[in-house]
Amino acid sequence: MSKAAGKHINNVPYQSKSIVVELNLTSSDKAPAQWVKVKLLFVRSISESKQQASKHDWALFLTTDSQLEDEKILEVYALRWGIEVYFKEAKQKLGFLKEQSRHYTNCIK
Repeated sequence: MSKAAGKHINNVPYQSKSIVVELNLTSSDKAPAQWVKVKLLFVRSISESKQQASKHDWALFLTTDSQLEDEKILEVYALRWGIEVYFKEAKQKLGFLKEQSRHYTNCIK
């Protein structure tokens, strides 16, 4: 496990812990095992007013690139988050998130 305390993202101090594990991706007990190595990165911001972290303070990131540095995982996620927010706002402004009918059968083609 790696631990990084006192690092900063956008002037916000954070703590991170990461671990590399192997997950079996098979969906049944009878299928052959499909093991994949993944890196789990747990991150929380550090608050001086809060002495003890609760389980809700942590965010979890998963990557199949187990050699990726913790900081790089957070950097890539921050870039992706910006893209996701842009597309959501664009869809809202263009009306793509509104449907014309409230009946499920009308939506199936």
